[in-house]
Amino acid sequence: MSMQPRTVAYFGDIVGKPGRHAFAYAASVLRSQHPDIILITNAENARHGRGLHPEGYREIRDAGADAITLGDHFLDDERIIPLLNNPDEPVVGPMNVPESPQNAKPYFRIPETDPPLYILVVCGRVFMRFQSANPFDAVDSALARITEEADNALVLLEVHAEATSEKMALAWHAADRWPNHIVGVVGTHTHVQTADARIVAGRVAAITDLGLTGGHSGVIGFATAASLRRLRDDQPSGLELAESDLRAQGLLITLDPDSRAATGAEPFSIGVPGIIPDGEEPG
Repeated sequence: MSMQPRTVAYFGDIVGKPGRHAFAYAASVLRSQHPDIILITNAENARHGRGLHPEGYREIRDAGADAITLGDHFLDDERIIPLLNNPDEPVVGPMNVPESPQNAKPYFRIPETDPPLYILVVCGRVFMRFQSANPFDAVDSALARITEEADNALVLLEVHAEATSEKMALAWHAADRWPNHIVGVVGTHTHVQTADARIVAGRVAAITDLGLTGGHSGVIGFATAASLRRLRDDQPSGLELAESDLRAQGLLITLDPDSRAATGAEPFSIGVPGIIPDGEEPG
């Protein structure tokens, strides 16, 4: 019996309160268009630009996220560690970072998906602020475990990395080594949506970077003046967020369970009307 295609929306990095608001708005829009859509987002910058706190996690979950991912800032707020270690909580960080506390949950299986859909995150090594284990080896190790758990598993791989070449190479590695399992490879970390969404090897939805969910009136989600002080003037600058031109960016992936492949990869950039609701930012 033929199975219906499934749509996944994978969002780029949420930055602060503006990003959380943008995600909530876009999640509502996409669910109205695709009632059975699966919503996944990176949220490693959701706590005022650095890390994710439990309150922010719950806010994003309540807004509709089926799974939440983290990158190199995953330990910037250590209050998230109990959630990372809880196998029932749909939040997962990079599995190839040596100091990762989440050994019990190197990947996450989204409940009630058939075939079972897994989320896996690795950090790149090129130009990154710390050295992680080889992401190619990490992917192979994780896929060996995942396919032992479920031989019909489908996997979405997030590559949290600076270098475009490293992300593209991992997409081709996935298509070469795991053609019947990895159906999507998406990049995060730079907060700049790339114009290269495509289907790699006829099976794997891929994009070098999903982009930014948050304020686009500054520099990768942060206020222009503060960014210029730091980058142009070599002056210390606190984390000040861009709070206008809110957009939620990411990739719509269409999965065909019968062919075990992605058949669509469509980038989105959803503008958010109005202003950010008042309310104190959790500490």
